[in-house]
Amino acid sequence: MTGAPWVAIAGCAILWAICYPLGFERNLILDVLLTGLSIMLEFWALVALRVREPELGRPFRVPGGMAGVIAIGLPPLGLMIAAVVRNHQEIIGSTNEMMIGAGIVAAGAALTS
Repeated sequence: MTGAPWVAIAGCAILWAICYPLGFERNLILDVLLTGLSIMLEFWALVALRVREPELGRPFRVPGGMAGVIAIGLPPLGLMIAAVVRNHQEIIGSTNEMMIGAGIVAAGAALTS
């Protein structure tokens, strides 16, 4: 065994296969939103670790202390907000792409827990 999280990989593959009929542009928008969300989770984890584990050894430093850590997460947050505003009106059948993306995120959380 390789130790790869095969259940999460299989679940992700199944969900992307379900989204295949939506077409390239809509799948691209979903991918951008989901990738952006994962990047935002990384920035939130960075802030949380700085708060919860201030003495933890780190291989790198972010200039500006906590304000610098928060500041580097603001541009990606702005891009995510712009993407959400831009794609809020994208309709697929009787729902919008945001609801599909939220469903994929919820399924991923359920498969990993």
